[in-house]
Amino acid sequence: MKITMSDGRTVTLHWIDVQGSYFGQMEGRPGEITNNFILERLRAEPSSFHIIEPTLDLSDPEYPELPKYQVRCTLSCRGSDGDAWGTRLNVAFFCDDVSSQPIPKTVEEAVQDLDWDQLASEFDLWGD
Repeated sequence: MKITMSDGRTVTLHWIDVQGSYFGQMEGRPGEITNNFILERLRAEPSSFHIIEPTLDLSDPEYPELPKYQVRCTLSCRGSDGDAWGTRLNVAFFCDDVSSQPIPKTVEEAVQDLDWDQLASEFDLWGD
């Protein structure tokens, strides 16, 4: 799936994972401690995700909640000369709706304004 970034660059969506933001929470209410744990776990993963900061639901200030869904994806952009190198970016974001439009469109809307040159890292298709 191709995604067009705001700067005109075309990137490829290689992998996507969608799960409930509080998937696995057995009891209690989500809150600041749980939210921080979820965000830190994403930052600590070996693939190191760039996290698009979520907008918390503060209707109950004592228990701020993340949006309902956590979306993780891997994007890449090949070198302009077609060689076996390019840039790659792992992104995580949160949203409340994953069913009103195709998931790739949801990803495109979330990532299209990211500063690719600043965030993406180089990789070699043959060695990485």
